[in-house]
Amino acid sequence: MLTYVNDGRFAVPRLQREFVWDGRKAAKLLDSIVSGMPIGVPMIWDTPKSQKLHLREKYHVLPPFQKRNSRVWFIIDGQQRLSVLHHVEKGDKLDNGRLRQVDFGRVVLALGRVEPGERVQYRRPQEGEYVPICSVLDTHWRRRLGGLGKQKLARIERYRSRLREYTMHFMFVDGILMKSSAASCESIPSG
Repeated sequence: MLTYVNDGRFAVPRLQREFVWDGRKAAKLLDSIVSGMPIGVPMIWDTPKSQKLHLREKYHVLPPFQKRNSRVWFIIDGQQRLSVLHHVEKGDKLDNGRLRQVDFGRVVLALGRVEPGERVQYRRPQEGEYVPICSVLDTHWRRRLGGLGKQKLARIERYRSRLREYTMHFMFVDGILMKSSAASCESIPSG
């Protein structure tokens, strides 16, 4: 699924609001995923390339739509969720529409015993206790986090699998008929 995001397959239409979530809401989304909870169904408007005139030209919260695509997949609902998944993988920073910076490197996995709903938090990373999700998703995560001990590495591996294998369903609307499809987070790029 994130392969499509990173490749510029999705497009944000002008009618879509800016990214407005904060770090805590981003952490709650990831916590729902590691808990196996549903996170909603993004709605995609599948249009011919001729409709690209509806593209948002400013404020790119996702990689820009690539003109090589034969069709435009406008995100009608789900931009906030897809944006979080994109930026948390990178661990970068983004100013939201309320002019507040969201540091996705502070979306962390708690390695100690915590209550359900608190496995992913928005806070400063702390070595051995709160690991950035971007490190958990990194291709070389074992090398980066190798000094944590067997139990913590096993916990990281379990939650990493849940994040990578989470199936997100999409609803595609083409104006005439509706169809749904699913994409697995398994397609998160490894580089």
